[in-house]
Amino acid sequence: MKRLFLFFITCFLLSCETNTHKVFPNGDTYTGAWKDDKQNGRGEMVYKNGDVYIGEWQDGKYNGHGILTYSNGEKYVGEFLNDCRCGKGIYTWPEGVKYAGEFKNCNPNGIGTKTFLNGDVFTGQFINNEQSGPGTFSWHTGEKYVGECEDYISNGKGTFTWTNGNVYIGDWKNGRENGKGTLTFPNGMTIVGDWKNGMADGIATITWENGDTYVGEWKNNKRTGFGTFTSKNGNLKAGKWKDNKFIGK
Repeated sequence: MKRLFLFFITCFLLSCETNTHKVFPNGDTYTGAWKDDKQNGRGEMVYKNGDVYIGEWQDGKYNGHGILTYSNGEKYVGEFLNDCRCGKGIYTWPEGVKYAGEFKNCNPNGIGTKTFLNGDVFTGQFINNEQSGPGTFSWHTGEKYVGECEDYISNGKGTFTWTNGNVYIGDWKNGRENGKGTLTFPNGMTIVGDWKNGMADGIATITWENGDTYVGEWKNNKRTGFGTFTSKNGNLKAGKWKDNKFIGK
């Protein structure tokens, strides 16, 4: 009976969490909590290649909150699951770029904010470390885009606001106004219609702040083709236009 009791006591003590300093055959060094012959609890691993992990462990793997500093200067602070960045975290690059947000499968996945070296900031959707989906891009110069984008380039529906107060709402492709959209100026003037590569091109309507309107064809941001100008007093001028000038019926 006494021997059986001593046996259980010995097993219990061996299974308890203890602190250890262990040097592995490959040169890695671990200092911290140790249980069941594995890292369990809080500890620090210094790898031979210069990487350092400080944080929580479970069954020999990163699990919980931790800090992983890479030998190349990159750093992750946040949640881990089975040795993988998973959950909320912040990843920084040595040049100053930073991502803060959701991680899955070791990569940014979900909603996050990426801050660039020049001060530009994007907040939105990420998939497998790539920006993909809706978001808000704020430039350090003051411009702002809210809408659909891929790889930080506006593609789809979105709103762009310039520092001078101009606002475009509509379709985008490859970072330019392409498709249907409305450009509104601070003085109330609007251009509504077709856009191509950032310019009114196709059929569009311009309404000036005084109430005058032009409805018709555009080319390269100018009234070119057939169209009708109507003054606020109701006077009409319908016919052919070129480079914003009326050239006849």
